[in-house]
Amino acid sequence: MKKNKTDAAAQKETVKDAETGAATEKIKDCACGAENSRSAAENNGGAADGNGSERVCESERARKSRNDKVLICFVALFCAFILFFTGFFAGSCGNTATRKAKEIIRLIDKYSVTVEGDADKDEVARAIVSALLADDKYAVYYSKEEYARVLNEDKGVYAGAGFTFLSDENGNITGDVLFGVQNNSPAFKAGVKAGDKIVAAKIAAGGERREFSDNAALVSFLSEVPAYTDITFYVVRGGELSEREFTFAKENYTVSYVNYYDCDDRMYFYSENAGATQARVAEGEGKPELADDTALIEFGAFEGDAAREFKTALDYMRDKGKTKLVLDLRNNGGGLMTVLSDVASYLIYNDGKSKTEIAVAISKDGGKDRYYTSGNRYYDNVKKIAVIANCNTASASECLIGALLYYGGGTGGAAFSEENLVLTYNPARGDYSTYGKGIMQTTYSLATGGAFKLTTAYIYQPDGRTCIHGTGITVSSELNRVADGDALLRAAATLTD
Repeated sequence: MKKNKTDAAAQKETVKDAETGAATEKIKDCACGAENSRSAAENNGGAADGNGSERVCESERARKSRNDKVLICFVALFCAFILFFTGFFAGSCGNTATRKAKEIIRLIDKYSVTVEGDADKDEVARAIVSALLADDKYAVYYSKEEYARVLNEDKGVYAGAGFTFLSDENGNITGDVLFGVQNNSPAFKAGVKAGDKIVAAKIAAGGERREFSDNAALVSFLSEVPAYTDITFYVVRGGELSEREFTFAKENYTVSYVNYYDCDDRMYFYSENAGATQARVAEGEGKPELADDTALIEFGAFEGDAAREFKTALDYMRDKGKTKLVLDLRNNGGGLMTVLSDVASYLIYNDGKSKTEIAVAISKDGGKDRYYTSGNRYYDNVKKIAVIANCNTASASECLIGALLYYGGGTGGAAFSEENLVLTYNPARGDYSTYGKGIMQTTYSLATGGAFKLTTAYIYQPDGRTCIHGTGITVSSELNRVADGDALLRAAATLTD
């Protein structure tokens, strides 16, 4: 199966494993470029000697000889796995290297007293992917359990407290304040907010308070506490001197991705017990700084039910007679290409065609995968669009901006140009730009239930020439380079200029 993800449910095709003939899932994703992450610890694994005759106690000399054989066998297994992986992509899965790898694995399964189950093999595979793809920071091996979690998260279903953190390029959690809190998560419902500093926590029922020096210590604590166990968190917010207390448990929840505002009301999407999100309107909670004809949609990611939520918000916007849209893509790290195709179909006029090209992926061999709007779903009440983006606007978000820039000057559709794009400061690059992720990953599912992911293509805008990888999208107008707190007012102003 193939799932195209720029960070999101997906287009799929069935392919056959060249060795077994079994269906293999390929997931293409231009996954989240911004380094806000849920961290997973990785351990290095090894393999034991596969020689079935060495199963008794030995003299010191024989023991040393056996250790040498263990090392040789580990190297052989490592190399065999390398050849297996490279052979897989070269279409050579029936070659001698593959047969050797399978034989070594069979012997380990049969005779090794140090390898139990699949855990150690997971770590070997993880080490191989890491070694072979050291220059690909998006490459990763998933165990069966990890991959199941990833697939659930693509659907918008998460498990945990709902905190998000910044991480470095090696995946290590950094900082001491929360990067964000996911909508509908236990933390969100309890009232925890982005920017809060969690200084301590304890299990609510008689646990001892544990202090945290940073977010990494918090994550370590959370990994030790079972789900559905109430935890009391001690939080410092902003410049406050006193601590706030919040008590909730880790549990399953369904993330929502859309918030709608006009000058009067707010629409949001709520979920109970990890069920589907439902729209709710909070009258009187709008943003009075918006003009009467203008709506704001904050869009968090191209995942789960994001396209349905986006359409619901556009329906509400149309019902209220709004004709101008501010689309806030700040901190939207991307998502699935199918979600992007749906969302783009609501904003891009097909001009009589059944579909419109929104991005092109060019692979190593020069092959091209073209991505289109998913149908004629354009909202013709939207006459003008402004977009807000920042340094964490990545991947699918950048694809959408690129498509809007390409088609925004045409007749029949909503007007959008660089003059309607507002950017905040990017400290990593020292300019005003988006993240700059113009590459796509493919995730290959394995017969064992695990999967591994690597970068397989560069993404181009509809002109077929523009790739923003490493540079991001920029604006020439200094008026549209603003502080974060001024972005909404400037974006709204571009709709009246």
